[in-house]
Amino acid sequence: MRDILQTNAAQAVVSFTGLLILTMMGTYVVLRFRDSIEDDETSSDLLTKFRENRHGGYLDEAEYRTIRTDLESKLSEHSLAEPEDVPERT
Repeated sequence: MRDILQTNAAQAVVSFTGLLILTMMGTYVVLRFRDSIEDDETSSDLLTKFRENRHGGYLDEAEYRTIRTDLESKLSEHSLAEPEDVPERT
């Protein structure tokens, strides 16, 4: 058995398998954290960041309007899909 593992082909297969496993584990961790980060940032937060970028000169007015329109539509879709708890008036 040890003779087989000493060959270049066997070492290449073992190395490739280890690399594949590490890549899969890394991908899993990245996707898991990416999902939690994306959930934390709302459209209104993004709109604020893009507004700051426009004032800083990183975006021109046309780019900002396009982004704002997209984010406002997503924000309104989100607010319609999940209404927030609003206290009722009595």
